[in-house]
Amino acid sequence: MTKKTEKILLFLLFLFCLTLRLAFITQKNLWFDEVFSWNLTLGSFYEIIVRTSNDIHPPLFYFVLKLWNFAFGDSIFAMRLLSALFCSSSVFLIYPLAKRVLSSANSIIVVLLYCISPLNLYYSQEVRMAAMNLFLNLSSLYFLLKLLDEERLNKLRSRFHGLLHDRVF
Repeated sequence: MTKKTEKILLFLLFLFCLTLRLAFITQKNLWFDEVFSWNLTLGSFYEIIVRTSNDIHPPLFYFVLKLWNFAFGDSIFAMRLLSALFCSSSVFLIYPLAKRVLSSANSIIVVLLYCISPLNLYYSQEVRMAAMNLFLNLSSLYFLLKLLDEERLNKLRSRFHGLLHDRVF
């Protein structure tokens, strides 16, 4: 599979994933935890910090949701769209992570299974931090592995440079 084909297929899978998450996104009413999230965004950033200081959830999601609501409004669709976008964007991280241990074809299957996962579909349509948490955790893993690869490459370069230096001098 060429890089161009890979990118096109990945983008189509992203659109498929997003379409599944947007389908019937407003069918359910907001439930208690979602109303709690929305209610927190009505206050200032300082109030969010104060109100979440006794909560087990860190305030980052509420900050992002507050900015999102400022830009796009606080309708059910707009607020749930944030989670749907985080979940759908995870496709771009799952594929390269899967590709590290699987073939390209199998990695596409992994992404497809992620897209149609009922549990993931359910949580990607909620105004809660699960979707952002998944995205940030996948991002952390992706960049950590990339950093470790670069460190290994630098070690190999330094070893090769050392061997070359010993041979020349």
